[in-house]
Amino acid sequence: MTVVLCVALALSAGVCERGGHATHEPWMERGGQAGLVLEPTGPVSVWVCIHQKEAAWNDTGDPYWGGLQMDRSFMAAYGADMIRRYRGFADRWSPRDQMVVAWRAVTSGRGYGPWPNTRRGCA
Repeated sequence: MTVVLCVALALSAGVCERGGHATHEPWMERGGQAGLVLEPTGPVSVWVCIHQKEAAWNDTGDPYWGGLQMDRSFMAAYGADMIRRYRGFADRWSPRDQMVVAWRAVTSGRGYGPWPNTRRGCA
């Protein structure tokens, strides 16, 4: 029941909170599908922490976009589907989708290496 409630909060708020702190629930909604489809994002609190040290979720500053500061090659490698879906870079994506793409990079073997400075104290 707690996980279901937590997922419901995550879907509506973009992060999953329990007691005022983002939890480590590893699932978020993947939009555009019939019904609820979940895709792993990794620990939400890690992404929120990294984002707070990086930029606004809608940051458009070239060469990095979005709250997790993804460059063009990163987005093309791990988020080509999001580029097509949103018709643009990470600054146009939902925070959930930015976390999904970042988690794809982490689980591909890169770990949290793309965030060498801001991962400290977060991941």
